[in-house]
Formats: sequence, C-alpha cells, structure tokens
Amino acid sequence: MPYHKSRALPILHEKGRVLREEHGQEGITVEAEIELVWARRVEAKLAE
Repeated sequence: MPYHKSRALPILHEKGRVLREEHGQEGITVEAEIELVWARRVEAKLAE
C-alpha cells in the first residue's frame, strides 16, 4: 500500500494477523490473515 494510504495498516494489526510487513521506497507490502469483513474495510480505506 502507498505510504499516503497507510492509515489502513492499523486495521490489519488490530483485527488480523500480520505475517509479513516490508517497507520500501514506494510503500508497504503486507501479507496478513484477516476476516473478510475487516479485509473489505481495508479495501475501502485504500480506495478512498
């Protein structure tokens, strides 16, 4: 996710299980296990 949309990241940490998180020049790559309802909320935040 781009850094300017990283406000969605806390949802992954609070409501799911983050398996991998890498910070690069372009943004954050995250691999997480999360319930569908929360995944949809993250997607909505990223679409804003």
